[in-house]
Amino acid sequence: MSLSLEKIHLTQQIYRLLLDSMARPGKLVKLPIEHEILAKLDSPALVGIGLTLLDQEIHFHVESGTQDKGNQLAKLLQLHTLSRPKPLVESDYVFVQIGAEIDIPSLQRGSFEYPDESTTVIYEVKQMSKVMEEGHESGEWIRLQLTGPGIKEQHEVFICGFTNTLLEEWTACNQEFPLGVDWMLVDEVGNLCGVPRTTKLHWEVL
Repeated sequence: MSLSLEKIHLTQQIYRLLLDSMARPGKLVKLPIEHEILAKLDSPALVGIGLTLLDQEIHFHVESGTQDKGNQLAKLLQLHTLSRPKPLVESDYVFVQIGAEIDIPSLQRGSFEYPDESTTVIYEVKQMSKVMEEGHESGEWIRLQLTGPGIKEQHEVFICGFTNTLLEEWTACNQEFPLGVDWMLVDEVGNLCGVPRTTKLHWEVL
């Protein structure tokens, strides 16, 4: 099978997982980061989502803890999708690697006439789990509780690599529905958690 067909099959699989994740906020789904196209790359989950969502009509931005890693990811996405990197305030998708910061107030939130003209953030964290692991250091994990459309009562996700300040800014950004930003959280082993702007967040730092 040719590489192009392999890529098509991979992105089709990831697209179905993205739809499932955004339709059921708080559900953890597993991205196929062990696929030969992704397995040897840094931030394979970010790359896989980028290959799936980006095209030549789409603008994206990369935030990284180091300039070299950020440039490497941006060049890879541009090469394989023909999408163009843009400043944060002009981007349709923002990819955030572990350890990077993001200026949430600068993100596009859409307008009341065109709420879909907003940014989607794909944010890489260290680890996500439906069950809290023992032996963690104080302040290292966050218990995130999600309610809203697509959630029967409440979903709970434990996240390592997120901050209280980031969640406060995220919540403030999405207060004026239908304006807001959709998020996709991914971790180093390929877990994906979709959080659309309709989802209400409550959290506790553990």
